[in-house]
Amino acid sequence: MSQVHSTTLLLVNSTDRPMVIWLEPVGEELEFPPGARWQVTCESPSALLQPIEVAMHDNALAIHGTMNGVTRVIQGDAVLWECRLPFDNAR
Repeated sequence: MSQVHSTTLLLVNSTDRPMVIWLEPVGEELEFPPGARWQVTCESPSALLQPIEVAMHDNALAIHGTMNGVTRVIQGDAVLWECRLPFDNAR
C-alpha cells in the first residue's frame, strides 16, 4: 500500500463581503461568504506534493491545488468541492 501525502490550508473571510475563490488547475469558481472558514486539502501518493499556492487578486483568491491527487474544499464536516486528477504512477 502506498503512502498518501497531504497538505492543508485554512481560509477565513474576515471581510463583510463575499469573495471569489478560483480553484485551479480546473478553473472552478466558488463564492466565499463573509465570515466563512474553509479548509483546503490536497492529497497525493507523490512525495513531491507541493504546498498549496494562493494568489491574491482584487476581490478574489486563486488557489492552486494538486495536479496529481485530490483537492477538497471543506466547511465544518461538509465537502463543498472536490476534484480528483489522475495519479502519476511513475512517482
